Amino acid sequence: MPNKKTIKIISWAIILAVVFYLFWATTVNGPRENEPQATERQQQGQVELTIAFEDDKKDLFFDYEPGDTIFDLLKKADEQGEIEIKYRDFGGELGIFLESIDGVGGDEDKWWQYWVNGEYGQIGISAYFVSSGDSIEFKYEGSNE
Repeated sequence: MPNKKTIKIISWAIILAVVFYLFWATTVNGPRENEPQATERQQQGQVELTIAFEDDKKDLFFDYEPGDTIFDLLKKADEQGEIEIKYRDFGGELGIFLESIDGVGGDEDKWWQYWVNGEYGQIGISAYFVSSGDSIEFKYEGSNE
C-alpha cells in the first residue's frame, strides 16, 4: 500500500495533468477571442481594405488575384476613383512609401501605417501579398512603438 507522500505526489501530478490538458484544449483547439472567423468574404476570395481618417472611415472590398499586394489594392482603389493616393517608389527592397491618401499626409511625425487582421504590418505594402479574407486597415499615425 502506497504511503501518504506517494499519494500526495500522484494527486498533484493528476491535478497538474488536468490543468495542462484544459489549458491546451482551450488555447490550441478551442476558439480564440481575437481569431477572425470564416466569413462570406473569405469564401468569395475577397479582401477588405479600410482607410481610417481622423473623423471618417472608408471600407472597400476587392476580389483579389494571387500575387496581389496591398499596394496593388490601393492602386485599384485609386484607379476606380474610390480614393486618391500619392506615393514614392524607391525600388528594390525599399519599395513603395505611401505619402498620402485623399490628401491626408505629409506631416513629419505621422505617416500611413497598416494592420492586417489586427497585426501591425512588418513589411512594406509592395511586399505584402494579400490572402483571401484579409482585413487590411490603414491609419495615419505617429510612431507605433
